[in-house]
Amino acid sequence: AMDLAPYNITVNAVCPGPINTDRMSYWERDQAQERGITQEEFRGQIVENSAQNTPLGRIAEAQDVANMVAFLAGEDASFITGQSYNVNGGQLFH
Repeated sequence: AMDLAPYNITVNAVCPGPINTDRMSYWERDQAQERGITQEEFRGQIVENSAQNTPLGRIAEAQDVANMVAFLAGEDASFITGQSYNVNGGQLFH
């Protein structure tokens, strides 16, 4: 951020938590098989665990992360640089 600031270029980091994507679906399938349960049962356990461990009570969707990236790339964030943003429903606080 310091190196690029003289060129009016902002540099920020987006740090997502778990995201509900196809990759998550494959992981759920594999984990369910290892445990001898259905993928739907395992998914239910993940959702319940997320509700207990995430203040917003859910797993992020890709759009949640995309919204943060779009904001940081836009003019409304032109004076924000050198920051890290956790997009994780409150799993991690600073």
